[in-house]
Amino acid sequence: MNKQLLSLRNEVIAVIGVGIIVGLSTSFFLWCLNKVTQYRNGHLWVTNFLPIGGILVVWAYQKWGKQVIHGIHLVFREIHHPKLEAISILMSPLIFFSTLVTHLCGGSAGREGTALQIGVSLSDWFINHFNKLTIPNFLELKSFRRQILISALGASFGCSIGAPLAGLIFGFEATKSFNLKDRFIWVHLIKAFLISSFAILTANLLNTPHTIWPKLNLELSLFNYINLLLILKAIILGIVMGLVGYLFLSLNKFFKKGIQNLNTFFVKIMKILFSVINPKNLNYFNNEIFEKLCPYFIILFGSMVLLTLYHLNSNYIGLYSGLGIEQIKLSFLIPQEFSTSILKMIFTILTLTIGFKGGEFIPLVYIGSVSASSLAPFLIYLIPITVFDFNTELGILTTFGFGAVFGAVSKTPFACAIMVCELFGFKLIIPVLISNYIASKVIDSKKGIYMYNEI
Repeated sequence: MNKQLLSLRNEVIAVIGVGIIVGLSTSFFLWCLNKVTQYRNGHLWVTNFLPIGGILVVWAYQKWGKQVIHGIHLVFREIHHPKLEAISILMSPLIFFSTLVTHLCGGSAGREGTALQIGVSLSDWFINHFNKLTIPNFLELKSFRRQILISALGASFGCSIGAPLAGLIFGFEATKSFNLKDRFIWVHLIKAFLISSFAILTANLLNTPHTIWPKLNLELSLFNYINLLLILKAIILGIVMGLVGYLFLSLNKFFKKGIQNLNTFFVKIMKILFSVINPKNLNYFNNEIFEKLCPYFIILFGSMVLLTLYHLNSNYIGLYSGLGIEQIKLSFLIPQEFSTSILKMIFTILTLTIGFKGGEFIPLVYIGSVSASSLAPFLIYLIPITVFDFNTELGILTTFGFGAVFGAVSKTPFACAIMVCELFGFKLIIPVLISNYIASKVIDSKKGIYMYNEI
């Protein structure tokens, strides 16, 4: 067998292996997260351990996770500006453990960001070790590793939500890697397609607990879903979802700046305390030690704030802890209050900025769906469409917000539009594309949530 055939064989094995790894890891993670969520919902007293859970997360990352502390941003940096031979395998167990602790103790976070980190880090570890065992060495070109990272990123996203086509597109769109001038782009697309296919096939064979969303009544002809009045509503909701996304990014930046200021404040306070208690040994406690202690104070302080907010209203734990899947489903059936989405935004940003782990995808789906659901009754009465009854149109308008906010803040409007259609029906493709595109343009000048350039 000549060298080219050996290399092709190795690439095929690597691609299939990565797809199976993504499917297995995503399935196991979602199964564990389901069990953790069910336990928390049945034993709400466990949320009182949020500060202890926070301390465990900080301790784990300080002890083993210094190389992977930047999480998903590190993945994007390795795709654009690779600096490591391989992403540390420790990323997978650390983010897996930390996300489960976050959800068990009542933090408001997502799951897809975790699935992405697990899938990509395991895939990178696999191809790195597989490459060392094969002859010829098929990773002589860095481009193959980059292709695998992009494909695994997309496959992990699609596999975690049960939308493989959206995942295929997400990998390219999120990393801005689709270039028709690249003569090897079609080869890359085939690899990405195979990885996504094997990932979702593996997940389906394992009966992965994907969320079952409400089924919309889309029995009318396609023409009814591209009428001008529905397009007008898609434009209006697109603008609103863009503004909601802008608010999310602005609040996220504000909270991060506040955490940095709080960190500086804690260092000053600790220095003053130690200078009063034991001035002779103050030199022993250098800035590095103080800064190492600060994340513990930040997550303790933030956890106490979250617990205080939860206890302000007995419904808050059910509404804002964890993923909030049931609230998203409810938004398709019953109009929601706009303030619910804003509070979810605050709980999520606070949870993630103080040091807990998870992701932004499901919280942003929650925020977008609830926001659209709250505005739907006004649009239905102000701009009536006679072919739809109230419940049908409520569901349709809610889908316009389902992926628009995340698509805007992650700069992936097209992938999120395809995701919505995979989950609810492709008859909505035109208005969903319009609402997602407009939402992304509203915050076009704003930085997205994946900031690899700042590592």
